[in-house]
Amino acid sequence: MLVGVSGGIDSLTLFHLLRVYNTRYRTGRQINAAYIDPCFPQQDRRKIQEFFVKTGADHRIVRANNYRRITKTRNKCYVCARERHRRLIEVAEELNIFHIVLAHHRDDVAETLLLNMFYAGRMSTLVPKQPVLQGRFYYIRPMYYLSKAEIAAIARASGLTPLAGACPYYENSRRKTIRTILDQLGKKNPDIYPNIFHSFFNMRRDYVPS
Repeated sequence: MLVGVSGGIDSLTLFHLLRVYNTRYRTGRQINAAYIDPCFPQQDRRKIQEFFVKTGADHRIVRANNYRRITKTRNKCYVCARERHRRLIEVAEELNIFHIVLAHHRDDVAETLLLNMFYAGRMSTLVPKQPVLQGRFYYIRPMYYLSKAEIAAIARASGLTPLAGACPYYENSRRKTIRTILDQLGKKNPDIYPNIFHSFFNMRRDYVPS
């Protein structure tokens, strides 16, 4: 498997858990890691390089130079994510790996649903196992049912800290807008995120137009 590691706490936790599981249960799976360097200002890929070396992980670091690519792009997050995923697939193909493991979690799933509804006019979101390129590759999301808070707790218990700086465009991103709305609603109703997530499995077909 190929694990996409961004240097953020979610992907570091995913990578850590996979390695612990692999060791504890002696699965013998080959775990490779890839960091797609977006070349953002204040990003220091040396920390991630040192992390990989320290853990002894087989890894690739690929310079994508997304910062220059998206400077004049309106939907920066979409273009950046698309480029990172394209590079991950290229690495997977080089290594003859067909499962690309990503760190998306329950909160990401809820936010992505609203992003697609608000800005794309469609009801769709992330799924636990997603075929790519007509099933030639698959995105796997092992932390799909975990909340961001639960992942943060695991990270603290494991002594993990972020290794990459924040995206310089995040504060003005659409995802930040959605997250702010949900956080404000969550102050009065802490079940906002889980309710959105569980609504996927509680669809009232009679009340949905066909």
